[in-house]
Amino acid sequence: MKKLLLVAALLALLATTSVAMAAQPGSEVRGHGKVQIGDPADVSVSQIDVNAWLDTNGAHGTLDWIGGVGSDTVPPAFPWHMDVTSIDLSGNTAEVCWVVVHSVAPGDIGTEGCFDFTDNSATGAPDEIDGEPIEAGNIIVR
Repeated sequence: MKKLLLVAALLALLATTSVAMAAQPGSEVRGHGKVQIGDPADVSVSQIDVNAWLDTNGAHGTLDWIGGVGSDTVPPAFPWHMDVTSIDLSGNTAEVCWVVVHSVAPGDIGTEGCFDFTDNSATGAPDEIDGEPIEAGNIIVR
């Protein structure tokens, strides 16, 4: 009876460990950047947070984007909250695609897009979002 309980306990531990390992990120994109995407005369500065990862179940995570709107937008820097739909890694750059799931402008919900995040920590150059150097923050792609 003791051997049967021991075998059952070991099998349960093995199954729990396998599930926990499957949930661990294989690749990830994390960080925050203040960046000017577009003409500063027409578009406000963007603040973009990313917390995205790939595991055996696919892409996961969220992004938040505040700003990046025209000068006639009211309020002048409303946020978008986005769910990650895919991640494509290439060297130190990751394309993270998303869909808007919350906005103060209901018509924006469902909007889809992608950002390229570049981690330039190995070169000493500023990290980039969509090819633009960030003014403040840090992006990690691994």
